Amino acid sequence: MFSLEIPGLAQRKDDIPALVEYFSSLHKKPLSFTVEGMEYLKGYSWPGNIRELRNLIDRLSILTDTPVIDKPTLARFLSYTTSRKASS
Repeated sequence: MFSLEIPGLAQRKDDIPALVEYFSSLHKKPLSFTVEGMEYLKGYSWPGNIRELRNLIDRLSILTDTPVIDKPTLARFLSYTTSRKASS
């Protein structure tokens, strides 16, 4: 038996755009993210890892009126209390 270490999403920030695109493509209303919105996602700590990201995309797809997701929209859905500050 051996142990396999898989880094969390917080250590794999470069994977976030591809994961966002994939999870978004699973919905009838695909989402697109502004540059600031994507940076906001990369600045989040992701304590729930990929599951939290997928749940966020699911909620955004259902609850937002626009397919373009920006930083203010994300701020309403993500709590930055446990995260480091996103770049302004």
